[in-house]
Amino acid sequence: MAPSLSPVDWFVFRPLRYPNGDWQPDDLIYEDCFFPTADGTMLHGWWCPTEVSAPTVFYLHGNRGHLASRAWIVKRLQKFFGWNIFIFDYQGYGRSEGSPRMKCFLKDAESAFDYLCQRQQLVPADLLVVGRSLGGAVATHIAIQNQTKALILECTFTSLLDAASVSWPRWLVRPVIMGRLNTLSVINQFSGTLIIGHGEEDELIPFEHGQRLFEKASDPKYFFPFPEQGHKKHPPDWFWQEVGQILNSHEF
Repeated sequence: MAPSLSPVDWFVFRPLRYPNGDWQPDDLIYEDCFFPTADGTMLHGWWCPTEVSAPTVFYLHGNRGHLASRAWIVKRLQKFFGWNIFIFDYQGYGRSEGSPRMKCFLKDAESAFDYLCQRQQLVPADLLVVGRSLGGAVATHIAIQNQTKALILECTFTSLLDAASVSWPRWLVRPVIMGRLNTLSVINQFSGTLIIGHGEEDELIPFEHGQRLFEKASDPKYFFPFPEQGHKKHPPDWFWQEVGQILNSHEF
C-alpha cells in the first residue's frame, strides 16, 4: 500500500505523470535511467550526453510538470555550453514511482546524485548543480552536501514557508510548512562558485528572496536580476553568457 500523503504534500506538489507530455523530443540525445531510492522506490531520469570530456551538470527542475517538459531547457543549455546533463523526476513525477512526499524529496535527489556519480564514475566536487524554483532549494542541499564545484539557482525561495506566505496567510501555512526547505539558513555553507538569477517581477517567489540568498551566501558569488521578468520566464540568453564567462574564470 502506498504511503498516505501529508497535508504539506497535498499543499505543495503539482506533478505531471507519464505518458502526458512529449517523451520523444526532437534533437535531444538521451538515455533512460532507472534507479532505486534508499527505500526501494524506482526513480526515472535522463542522461543527456554530449562528449565524454565535457563538464557534467546535475539539473533539478521545479514543482510543476516532469523532466520531459524540460527537454527544451536541456537542449538550450547544451547549445550554450555543450554540457553532459542529468535530469530526473522526484517520486510521483513522470515515470518515477510513488507519490511526491516532502519527507522523501531531498532523499530522492541524493539517490539521483549518487547514481549519476557511480554511473559515470564522476567526482562530486567536479560537478555543477543547477536548480530552478523549488528545485533550487533541493540543488542547494545537494551542492552543500557534496561541496560541488558550482551551483546555479534560478528564482529560488529563501524558505518554503516564505514562499507559501506570498499566496496564503503566514499563520495558516506555518503549521503545515514548518521549517521545511529553509535555503536561507544553510546557503552560507556552500563554498563553491554560486550564481543566482532572479526575475525582478517574480509574482510567485519575489525578487527579494534571491537578494537575501545572495547576501547570506559566501564568496565567490554572483547575482543577476532579470528586469521586467516574472516567474514563468526562464533566464535570458545574456544570463547564460555571463554564466559561461564566470565558470571559465573558475576553470569549470
